[in-house]
Amino acid sequence: MNRATTSRALIGLVALLATAACSGSLPWTADMVETPARHADEGLLMPPEGSLSTTGEVKQSRFRAAMSLRNPLPGDTATIESGARLFEIYCQPCHGAAGQGDGAVASYFTLRPPADLTGTKVRAQTDGYIYATIRDGGGSMPPLGGSLSETERWAVVTYLRSLQQ
Repeated sequence: MNRATTSRALIGLVALLATAACSGSLPWTADMVETPARHADEGLLMPPEGSLSTTGEVKQSRFRAAMSLRNPLPGDTATIESGARLFEIYCQPCHGAAGQGDGAVASYFTLRPPADLTGTKVRAQTDGYIYATIRDGGGSMPPLGGSLSETERWAVVTYLRSLQQ
């Protein structure tokens, strides 16, 4: 092959690859179309059974947490005040100052409004279930496990129980 033929073949190959890349037919060009990402309405993924926690806390579903977790904090004034401060920051925008689901942003949740935390449904839930909901989120509620420590989550549960009285 002479030099001109080699140049034409190389230009043809580059043109073929450029056309294939523009049409999205190369395997690495479809990554953004066929993504393994989960949609928000698919729920949260729980860690595989038997996996070890990086925080020392054993992750479990809300239903398992309802049966196995107990609030280790005393229901004293200091714990309730600490929970009230955290509730004001993390919960009040959606659930409102009295926890009745009438916070400043509650009107934006048309499909699933924030829960009335003082109602009979939440009153019937165990502390462990509420704790796990704060940690992992639920419905429209985002998970707060990365923002609140274990002790802080339990303080919010303690304050919530004081609101229900």
